Amino acid sequence: VKAALRSALSDRAAEGKVVVVDSWGIDTPKTKDAKAALDALGITGTALVVVGRDDAAAALSFRNLPKVQIIGPGELNAYDVLCNEWVVFTKDVLPANTPADVAAEATTEKAAS
Repeated sequence: VKAALRSALSDRAAEGKVVVVDSWGIDTPKTKDAKAALDALGITGTALVVVGRDDAAAALSFRNLPKVQIIGPGELNAYDVLCNEWVVFTKDVLPANTPADVAAEATTEKAAS
């Protein structure tokens, strides 16, 4: 299972479709802010957004976007990675066992707030 997830993340990273942001900067849940953040990152199509437990405002903001799937870091799996064009992490939820090639190839950005 871990090998499948590692392979799926490596595949997305090779395509340049893994993004790591410092933070979302969303204090109050607003779908408009979530859409603006994704647009600023150049994310189009389907996206898997991995949010931590402490980022409730971001989770609430993204949940109404039809092409966005929200998942917690403990629920991350190969199937969801492969079913979405983009995978977006914040630095605090990036898996510790992420292969070096995935982390190195990921685009690091700070989301616009």
